[in-house]
Amino acid sequence: MNVKMDRKVVAGITSILFLFVFPANTEKFISCHDGRVLYVGGSGPNNYTKIQDAINDAEDGDTIFVYDDSSPYYESINVDKSIALIGENRNTTIIDGKGGWVVINITAEGVTIENFTIQNGEYGGIYVYSDYNYIFHNIITKNGWEGIYLEHSHNNRILYNSITSIDGGAIDIYYSHNNVIASNFIDSNEAGIILMNASHNKIFDNKISNHETGGITIWIGYDNIIKNNNLSDNEIGIYLSSSNNSVFNNSFYRCGIIVDSFHNEIADNIVNGKPLLYLEGHSDEIIEKEAGQIILVNCNNITVCHQNISYTSIGIELLSTKNCNIFNNTFLKCGSSVFLYNSNNNQITKNYYSNSDDAIILWYGMNNEVADNAIKNISYGIHLRASNINYVKGNIITHGKEGILMSGEMNKIINNTIFNMTKEAIWMTSSDLNVIRKNNIGYSKYGIFITGKYKGSLFNLIAGNVIHNNEFGIYIENGYYNLFCNNWFINNDKHVSAIYLDRLILNIWIMNHWDLLLAKFIQQN
Repeated sequence: MNVKMDRKVVAGITSILFLFVFPANTEKFISCHDGRVLYVGGSGPNNYTKIQDAINDAEDGDTIFVYDDSSPYYESINVDKSIALIGENRNTTIIDGKGGWVVINITAEGVTIENFTIQNGEYGGIYVYSDYNYIFHNIITKNGWEGIYLEHSHNNRILYNSITSIDGGAIDIYYSHNNVIASNFIDSNEAGIILMNASHNKIFDNKISNHETGGITIWIGYDNIIKNNNLSDNEIGIYLSSSNNSVFNNSFYRCGIIVDSFHNEIADNIVNGKPLLYLEGHSDEIIEKEAGQIILVNCNNITVCHQNISYTSIGIELLSTKNCNIFNNTFLKCGSSVFLYNSNNNQITKNYYSNSDDAIILWYGMNNEVADNAIKNISYGIHLRASNINYVKGNIITHGKEGILMSGEMNKIINNTIFNMTKEAIWMTSSDLNVIRKNNIGYSKYGIFITGKYKGSLFNLIAGNVIHNNEFGIYIENGYYNLFCNNWFINNDKHVSAIYLDRLILNIWIMNHWDLLLAKFIQQN
């Protein structure tokens, strides 16, 4: 037996030893690989030159050992037999799909894929359409939509792999249950792990970092367990859009959890070294103890104050929560600082926000008050999305992209100061019967931008505002029958502009005050 064969034996023994770490269904894994050994590459007289040729000649239970001497192997491989496919060294035994649709396609049960670099599949690295497979200690990189893709595949083990530079998800699991994803290094992909219609899966001890969207996303699925993972620098650490999942003992750095569902168990997680506080169904509490992130689900009358929250996906989230008071908190470099979804009658007052993507988002919210907040260097200040009858007053918003964004009815935007927006100070879309009054709006591209699909924005009162030093004081893209009354237009490049003349004529202009640039306005329009 030559040295290379010794390495193969060691690799095989190592694989079997690791199977005992994950005992569920272990017998089926081990019994599949007790047949012949076939060799690819190397200098043996009967060795194959192509991996697919060896698979074609193999039988269920055989092992195919691939030497790195002839690497890279430019192949797209179809594994339709219950075999073990083992590389000599994962760093040097390379299977390159060379732009084929997938590098390794698995349709048989009980397949082992171990110790390879798997790269350059147009759509993916490894596709699995079967059960009881074992994907261990591979490097999966520079593939198309998925690193590893499971569909209608159950009881698989994905362990100790490095998955990087995938254009889509590192591991995508569709309609697949009872799989284990553990101890993988998942870094710098579009997304980390995605579950869709997938239940009873276990995701633990993974390191998941630097993803443009989510580290772990559960769209539809229940009774999944996510524990002991290290998630860092993801846009969203974990996103739960489905109920009855468990999230325990995870560590988040510069990201966090977003919850869009109920009846999950979330406990003992850490965000930037501080506890992640998750409350569901609680009432009449005051939260003053320091937290890295706070999530309130179906709560009532909770007070959150004196928090200093930074570098997380959402600072404070309220889901179907009412009568809460969030005041005197500081938010720094969060994705969204305060996010309310389907939450009513809350007060968000006297907080400080800086250097984040969004300061405050109200989505499907009513009768909330957003008052006296200081918002600076934020991409988007206050966003009322499909939200009605809210009161936004006395806020100071400076240096950002958009100050106040609104889609909804009967909201009041009063006495706010909005300066230095690169786009709109106030942006209205498909918004009717709102009041925008006594605001100080200046030094932005657009003071107030009015638009909306189909009918536009109708019957709004825009009165008593000071609109000054903007490129466009008011710009009407789509909106009719709005009343502009007693506003002051000072030193704007263009006081009022519209995409079509009827947008000017079919709105009402009463007792507005114009500076000496009025002649310029008339001439240009």
